[in-house]
Amino acid sequence: MTVGDAENIAAGHAQRLRLPHRLDGVQILVADYADEDTLKFFKTEEPEITLAGQQMVDKAFARLIQRRGGCVVLVPVKGSDYFRWLEKFNLADSVANRAKYVSLLTAPARTKAGSGLS
Repeated sequence: MTVGDAENIAAGHAQRLRLPHRLDGVQILVADYADEDTLKFFKTEEPEITLAGQQMVDKAFARLIQRRGGCVVLVPVKGSDYFRWLEKFNLADSVANRAKYVSLLTAPARTKAGSGLS
């Protein structure tokens, strides 16, 4: 992956998320995968992505957010927390639940009550 590729992917994320061009002071939460295994576990739909590639995209996205006046907050994604969340809500491990969990971690109005996040 090149820097240009990462910037194109980041721009696509911003467009898909419908982020406004002015983010004055807004915090954008971004999933932070600790290692290659964690990344592969949670992003099965992107088998070609590597940790280095994901980090390049995250940095490009952070630059884009900063240019718009916002800031990025990295949210650690941990398998152990995910499995506790599944247990708490009596859910089975699935690709859909992995995606839902990461979405909850990075949701704009992140709340602890009722989400299983602490």
